[in-house]
Amino acid sequence: MGAVLDALVAALKASLPAALGGGLAWSTEGTAPPARDAEKLQVVLSQLTRYLIENDTEALDFLLSHQAMFKQCLGKDYASVSALVHGFEFDEALELLLQKTRPQP
Repeated sequence: MGAVLDALVAALKASLPAALGGGLAWSTEGTAPPARDAEKLQVVLSQLTRYLIENDTEALDFLLSHQAMFKQCLGKDYASVSALVHGFEFDEALELLLQKTRPQP
């Protein structure tokens, strides 16, 4: 399980710089976040990904404590991710989170 988790987190980390630079909306204006915010977002997304992979209920508190960042990053999709996490549908939440944070062509 550790190798699978590490591989998923590595894939997320690899996709974030490209996603934040083009394709993933950071705000309603669609501008990319400042570099330090992008780094923080990468850390926060990686941690949430770990919680979801591990089916750890800490994902609920973590999502709420970083709600503003997730809302700004995910936009309208935040509500869906949040609903899945609060419904303990961690696999579905992870799938949606990864789908929405992958670079857009």
